[in-house]
Amino acid sequence: MYVAEMIDFTVVGLTPAPPSEATLTVVIPADFTIWTTARILSLPSQCVDPLIAYWDLAHSGGPDANEAADMILRKIRSAWDA
Repeated sequence: MYVAEMIDFTVVGLTPAPPSEATLTVVIPADFTIWTTARILSLPSQCVDPLIAYWDLAHSGGPDANEAADMILRKIRSAWDA
């Protein structure tokens, strides 16, 4: 999850964990253009650049990460073909 500043997720029951045990990764990007690119593509302002989302999913190692990444890639290609 990309955020502009750190959020206290303990209020919703999440517990901090080392990366090897985490089920959610929070990133505060040094470059905030990830949201700008999403707005240029007419995506909701809370979305990030779809290519960054694809990259993150493709490299996350989750059990269905490849399937989710492929879905995003298909949508990206469809938008480019339009």
